[in-house]
Amino acid sequence: MNKKQREEGGNGMSRMKIGSGIVLLMLFISVTAFAEDLNQKLTDAAVRGQTEIVTDLLSRNADVNAKDMTGSTALALAASNGHTETVKVLLARGAMVNLRNKFGFTALFCAASNGHPETVAVLLANGAQVNEKINDGWTALITAAQEGHTEIVKVLLANGANINERGNHGRTVLMWAAGYENRGALDQLAVARLVVKDNGESEKNHIETVKVLLAHGADTNAKDDNDATALMLAAQNGHSEIVRLLKDAGAVR
Repeated sequence: MNKKQREEGGNGMSRMKIGSGIVLLMLFISVTAFAEDLNQKLTDAAVRGQTEIVTDLLSRNADVNAKDMTGSTALALAASNGHTETVKVLLARGAMVNLRNKFGFTALFCAASNGHPETVAVLLANGAQVNEKINDGWTALITAAQEGHTEIVKVLLANGANINERGNHGRTVLMWAAGYENRGALDQLAVARLVVKDNGESEKNHIETVKVLLAHGADTNAKDDNDATALMLAAQNGHSEIVRLLKDAGAVR
């Protein structure tokens, strides 16, 4: 083989290598796009509680821990909306129960905020950390108490939730329940497709929540960072029945 033939052979091999590289790159892009499409479909199905579709997508190798644009996993989206059967399927397929989105929310926090006691119980039974704090220091118990979700408060306490835990401003669980302000737990919930729905029975629910917390030994005279107590917060927000309950339980200011 002369020099020219060797050069032509070498150039041919180079072209083959480049061509093979392009084919592999195109294949990688195609596979990646297909996987991303499956994952988006999974999060969309999870938020709607479409359990059969979720099952089908997982069988086609969708990522069980797929996240949406806010970082919320399929599990958190399903849990937030109380789709317990979908939650069970995701957990059975290996979904990581304590993953956070970009706001620090876990699946447990989302379910507790939105008032889904059955979902909360399933998550706890599958390893959800009951006293895990989100970015601003709130726990599932704090958000459940602030929202007046009495049954969830009971479930969390039964599973070891810290009744005197403090969130932002140094406020205890009892303070958040007693001084509620008729709003959703956190503004970011709406952004993350994790919207709190008001059931119109806020005052009644919060009274029952306060009763449960008091029965479990919540500190009635604890002070927050501004020296406010649960009694003061209840009075400031016009919750006369809660004020009475706190005084009867030994609150002095």
